[in-house]
Amino acid sequence: MSSTETTSGSRKALREAMAAGTAVEIDLQAVTKQYAGSAAPAVEEFSLTIPAGEIVVFVGPSGCGKTTTMRMINRLVRPTSGRVLIGGADAARMKTDDLRRRIGYVVQQAGLLPHLTVRQNIETVPRLLKWKSSRINARSSELFELVGLDEDEFADRFPRELSGGQQQRVGVARALAADPPILLMDEPFGALDPITRDRLQSELLKIQRRVRKTIVFVTHDIDEAIKLGDRVVVLKERSRIAQQGPPDEILAQPADRYVRSFIGGGAAVKRLHLVRVEDLDLEPYPAFTEPEGYDAIIAQLDERGYEYALLLDHHQRPQRWLHRDELQDRPGRPDLEGQAVQGVVMATTTLHDAMDEMLSSGTGVVPAVDDRGGYLGVVRLDQVIDALEGVHVTAVAEQEDATPVQTLAEITGELDARELRAAQKLLDDEQAARERTAPADAQAAQSEDESA
Repeated sequence: MSSTETTSGSRKALREAMAAGTAVEIDLQAVTKQYAGSAAPAVEEFSLTIPAGEIVVFVGPSGCGKTTTMRMINRLVRPTSGRVLIGGADAARMKTDDLRRRIGYVVQQAGLLPHLTVRQNIETVPRLLKWKSSRINARSSELFELVGLDEDEFADRFPRELSGGQQQRVGVARALAADPPILLMDEPFGALDPITRDRLQSELLKIQRRVRKTIVFVTHDIDEAIKLGDRVVVLKERSRIAQQGPPDEILAQPADRYVRSFIGGGAAVKRLHLVRVEDLDLEPYPAFTEPEGYDAIIAQLDERGYEYALLLDHHQRPQRWLHRDELQDRPGRPDLEGQAVQGVVMATTTLHDAMDEMLSSGTGVVPAVDDRGGYLGVVRLDQVIDALEGVHVTAVAEQEDATPVQTLAEITGELDARELRAAQKLLDDEQAARERTAPADAQAAQSEDESA
């Protein structure tokens, strides 16, 4: 078969894959970008194969060329030399508009068109592709559900009427609207507050499980790279690859001083980003709804030796923690008793984020929920500690080319686990103190009622 026939076949296969939304491989072959007047190239002979259906994260300091490298995939930046193959076909031989309409693109702060409603923003590319109205309507409704926005509430709003997190969800929906095989994401969560950023990172992983696209993600945050990436590519200046591989490999065996300095301290804790709530055996903590009554839940507490039960609403969503003594009083409004649930985690939440929720709530446990918020069980802090103790990280002192270290954590890789045990003991002590004072508080309240 001639090279012309091979190229023609690759382009036909790519068109079919793009039309079907099937993930495709990206192959960057010695791509270089030299800007006029610059002494050194912005990107120098960058070569990497990105497997179909994976999230590959480019991570490196500002100005290292990671965004320029990503933009050469959809020809927003044209390579000075080298080739970009998409699904085996040379991107330089494709029509620019066709190429870009088949590649989703998400940028920081969403980049929404301010004069269009949310629905109109999402439907931009399908309308350019001249889809039928019925297909566009069905696709936009599907995308509202996919990114977790209520269609009735948000469809007719304008971008200025949305929060930063909501705008970014719309940006993801717009990028996925034409069901592209490839999604490029340029620091999409960088301008958001930490809580919203963590939530959207988990949402992206949930979405990827459903749609399976080839995603190239750019960030300067190594924690974000570890959490999201199937593969992480650590870049130096001019987009030279310092190390690439699965996140656990980079954390366990950093290639050199540069990679170690970029990872920073606490590599063992960072590896908690690689374990997800769904990987654990969730604790079936006693839970109840108001109509079920108190006898059954008190019996469960007695049987299992727990002091607290979890109140659920009629959608099975966690609402409040109630102590055994509060349940014994059989309150008429249990939704006004006990302690409000401060946070929940999803199946795709990492143990690193689950640990943050536990420590911020002060309970040592956090409820896990499904995609609709329904209760699944709880994650305990001791499960996180067990996972951490099962992590192996090569100590810096054992690595070749090691630099002097300053902390015990860097020397042994074990301090993180001890700190978690100390945190667990502190939580246990606080819990015991609350339980000791609960009877006295209840007696004082009863005395006040009798006096009244």
